[in-house]
Amino acid sequence: MRIAYFDLVGGAAGDMITAALLDAGAPEDALRRGLARLAVEPFELAVSRRQASGWLDACHVDVRVPPGTDAPHRHLSDVLRLLEQASLPPRAHLRARRAFEALAAAEAKVHGTTPDHVHFHEVGAIDAVVDVAAACLALELLGVDRVECSPLPLARGTVSAEHGTLPLPAPAVLRLAEASGALVEGREGGREHVTPTGAALLCALAERFGPPPALRLERVGHGAGTREAPEGAAPNVVRVLLGRAVDDEAPGEVVVLEANVDDDTPERVAHLAEGLLRRGALDAFLTPVVMKKGRPGLLLTVLCEPARAGALEGLILQGSTLGVRRRREARTTLPRRTVEVSTVYGVVRVKLATRPDGRVTAKPEHDDCARLARDKDVPLADVQRAATRAAEAHAAELPAVDERAPAHDHDHPHVHPGHPHALGVDDEDEGEVHEHP
Repeated sequence: MRIAYFDLVGGAAGDMITAALLDAGAPEDALRRGLARLAVEPFELAVSRRQASGWLDACHVDVRVPPGTDAPHRHLSDVLRLLEQASLPPRAHLRARRAFEALAAAEAKVHGTTPDHVHFHEVGAIDAVVDVAAACLALELLGVDRVECSPLPLARGTVSAEHGTLPLPAPAVLRLAEASGALVEGREGGREHVTPTGAALLCALAERFGPPPALRLERVGHGAGTREAPEGAAPNVVRVLLGRAVDDEAPGEVVVLEANVDDDTPERVAHLAEGLLRRGALDAFLTPVVMKKGRPGLLLTVLCEPARAGALEGLILQGSTLGVRRRREARTTLPRRTVEVSTVYGVVRVKLATRPDGRVTAKPEHDDCARLARDKDVPLADVQRAATRAAEAHAAELPAVDERAPAHDHDHPHVHPGHPHALGVDDEDEGEVHEHP
C-alpha cells in the first residue's frame, strides 16, 4: 500500500498540495493532459521553482486565468458535472467528487442552507476546480492508496472574501474539520494557514490525522504557497512523504463504539448508521437485543480508527441514546484489493481477498451489479456471475495480493493505467481488468 502523508509545515491550499505531489514525482505532462479535459474557462497551469523563506527549494503551482474572464458562480451539481465530463481515472474522480461534496456540506452549514443550493462563489471559481482536480489526479498518477495528514494548523484573525471580512479560521474550514473528525492545532500569527479548498481535499481524503505513519520512505515533495512566511515562522510549504506501509502484516487497532437504543424508530437508527459510514466509520451495524423490562431494542456497533472516535461518538449522541461505550480492540484483516473488470454488461468493481491458504476469492460490488442490471434490464445474478468469472479468469495472472486494505470494508477502486495488467476496458470484451499493484 502506498501512503501519502501530508505534513502541513506552513499550512495547506489546493495549489500547495498539487505542487508537493509534483515535487514528489507526479509526471507534469500527464497531469496537464488530464486537466486539459476540464470543460472550464481558459486557464494556464504555471509550474515553477522557488526558495521558500529564502532557503527551502520547493515546487510552486499557480492557476492563471486571463484578465477579464468572468467565471460563473457554480452550484455543486455544476461542479460535479464538470468532473464527470473530464473523464478522470475512476479513483481520481471519486476523490475530487468527495472533496467538493464535503465542501458543499460545510458551506451549507455555514450559510444555513442545503448543499444543492450552495453557490460556490470563490470556491467554484476556475482555480479551485483545477486545484481539486489536479491534486486528485496527481495522487492517482503516483499510485497513492491512502492519504494521511498532520493536524490542521489554525490561527485567529480575519481574511477578506466575497462575503466580506471573515474570521479565521474560516467558517467552512472549521465545519470541514468538524465533519471529518480532523485533528487541529493552534498557530500564532493571525494569518490564514489552511484555505477551504485545502481543507476540503485533506478532510475528505485523509483517513487519519496525527504523526507520520510507519512507512518505507520513497519520495519527499515540497509545495510552496504564494505568500512568504513571516520572519521567524516555519516556511510556507506543504511537505508530502510518499512511501510503502511497513506494518501491513501487523494487527491493526480500532475503537469499538456501542450504544443500546430502545426508544427510536428503525428508520432513524438506520439513517444514523449510514451517516456514521459517510463520516469515516470502518463499519457500522445493528443487532436486535432484548433490553431491560423485556423491551426490544437495537445494539448499534461502530468500528473506527482511534482518531475518528470522538467525532463519531458525538454523532451517535445526537440521537436518542444517553451514552456510548468505547473500547480499543486489535483487528487483523486479510490482504485485499479492488479491481475493475469489464463484462458484457459494463465495468464492475470486484474485491479480491487472499485467504490464509493462498486462495484468492472474488466478491463483485453489489451497487455496480445492481446498476448494470437495471440499465441492461437483466437479472442481477447474471451480472454478478459475469463479474466473478471475469475476475477469476485473471486471478492467476495478477500479482499476489500482498497488501492489506487500510480499514474500510467498502474499498475504493484502485486504478493505475500504467500497470501491465491494467488493460483497456471495452464493454464488448468480457474479462479485462484494471487494477493497482
